[in-house]
Amino acid sequence: MDPADLEPLLARAGLTPGACRLLKVSDRAGGRTLLQLSGPSGQRLKVRRFDTAEAAAAMVHRRGLIGEHEGFARVLACCDTLVLEEWVEGATLDRRNLPRRQAHAAGLLLAGLHRCPRPADVPAQAGILPLLEESRGRLQELSDRAALPADAVRRLDAALLVGAPRQARQGLIHFDFCGENLIWSPVRGVLSIDNEKLRPGPLAADLGRAWALWPLSGPALQAFHSGYDAGGGPAERDCLPFWQLVGLVTSAWYRVRHQPAAAVSPLRRLRALAGGRLLAG
Repeated sequence: MDPADLEPLLARAGLTPGACRLLKVSDRAGGRTLLQLSGPSGQRLKVRRFDTAEAAAAMVHRRGLIGEHEGFARVLACCDTLVLEEWVEGATLDRRNLPRRQAHAAGLLLAGLHRCPRPADVPAQAGILPLLEESRGRLQELSDRAALPADAVRRLDAALLVGAPRQARQGLIHFDFCGENLIWSPVRGVLSIDNEKLRPGPLAADLGRAWALWPLSGPALQAFHSGYDAGGGPAERDCLPFWQLVGLVTSAWYRVRHQPAAAVSPLRRLRALAGGRLLAG
């Protein structure tokens, strides 16, 4: 990227383009480009480049629904397809044996997000039939691609049908809440640094996807759920196995399509579930 392309964006944030230095450019899955900048006082900044200006504006709008929450990286400016965010130093939490204190804090953070005011056009409850049919279709695709045996798909499909609730509580969800998108900051505690998938949806889906994307140890998972409860997390827990299965199916389906080498773990966990084995993390 030509540094001159960043000038309008930096100007909107009140920064002098000439005082900023491009440190790193990395391309990510989904067509995103991530840039690291060094600001005039030495602070680091992050720039995301989206495919379209509409996609960039939508991300900024969704982040704005949270308000000035210390647990989510701040958006500093937006211009065309570029979004400027703060860079927060810290170690990512993408490990299985996470300290209970950090896992508890992560649960608190997700509960805080779920307690944010619901967007005005989002109902308090909504049916989940479209999501159920989508998950069943993805299971069938895994079978068609020979990623899962047919008998395993039949058992998992039956589990989806039996476990599905009729409705689910709706609100603002993260949709990518997992260790690789969270850091531990000595100043701000657990902080979410990747929030581009924020959207309205079933609150319990976030708990299910977190379980699928972030296979914590038993004690860490217990601490995570304890933090969520302590923070007044409003997601229903009675159908959590359903949402965990939906999250795992989605993870396996996406990886088989786009990241085959990363599909081994979710497929292994699906086979274990199909065999009747309960997975704690």
